[in-house]
Amino acid sequence: MPIYPHIIRLRQPWQRTMQDDGVRYQRRFNCPTGLDQREQVWLVVRGLSAGAHLSCNGNNLIHGTADHELVEADITERLQPSNLLSIDLPGPADSAHSDLPAEVQLEIRLGPASN
Repeated sequence: MPIYPHIIRLRQPWQRTMQDDGVRYQRRFNCPTGLDQREQVWLVVRGLSAGAHLSCNGNNLIHGTADHELVEADITERLQPSNLLSIDLPGPADSAHSDLPAEVQLEIRLGPASN
């Protein structure tokens, strides 16, 4: 029997692009395979700065977080075989620090039983 949640950490490589109003981090990932009907895929992000904007495959997930807030979004229905996650951080970017200043992971969770 699987243990939930099953965690997939989205570490490097993140592509970083400077924007007029901040910095955008993007990363591609594949859809987890072998999911059954009750399993859900959640995006979980910790340590974002205030005002962050998250999207998956161009679909808005979160806009305007608070500092270091835990952000969770069910992305099960938005997943494609290949996916693009974008995280926009407002304000000046530290040009010496290229890593995303947050922890990002996918969590496979067991959803409620359907009747």
